[in-house]
Amino acid sequence: DTTILDPSFGGCAFLYAALQTLRQRGLEQPGRQVYGVDIDPEARAYLGPLLEAGGTADQFVIADFFEIRPNDLEGAPFGAVVGNPPYVRHHAIDDATYRRAAASLAEMGLGIPGRASYWAFFLLHSLRFLCVNGRLAMALPGSLLHTDYAAPVRKHLVESFRRVTVVLLKERIFQDTQEETIVLLAEGRGQPNDTIVSS
Repeated sequence: DTTILDPSFGGCAFLYAALQTLRQRGLEQPGRQVYGVDIDPEARAYLGPLLEAGGTADQFVIADFFEIRPNDLEGAPFGAVVGNPPYVRHHAIDDATYRRAAASLAEMGLGIPGRASYWAFFLLHSLRFLCVNGRLAMALPGSLLHTDYAAPVRKHLVESFRRVTVVLLKERIFQDTQEETIVLLAEGRGQPNDTIVSS
């Protein structure tokens, strides 16, 4: 019965995987439980399998994610948020986008340094859409582990989840980036933290 959100669904790879998992668990119309947001109108071209699996067009919103709040999305809060946030370095973020991202974090009582890359704002904004005890899975740059600007991100993750797991991938999976990739897994949203695991 879990609902799933990909806040930058793009080519729908993560949502297709969610469909497959839900089908394996016996759901006949798993598309009813998957949702997405993307800024690119062309992302709608990939929705066919999701709609055929029972989803509706209203479940997939074309908008700037930082202009969306949980009350704006049908299905929120979600049992799981999955995805791959945009990798945009701080010097390439335009002023208007930065202001929207910073405003979202301010609403959460958070702030991160101005030199932070876009993925860090995006990750923290995503947490607003999780239900209590919800789970998070994100493909992120390795800078989560070693940059100063990511320190408040790491701290907030530990404070927000019962268990946080970070998997460092040995191979570079994105052709257009020189940065290492990690997979961040977090579970137990809103529960006291009992462990951090890295591998």
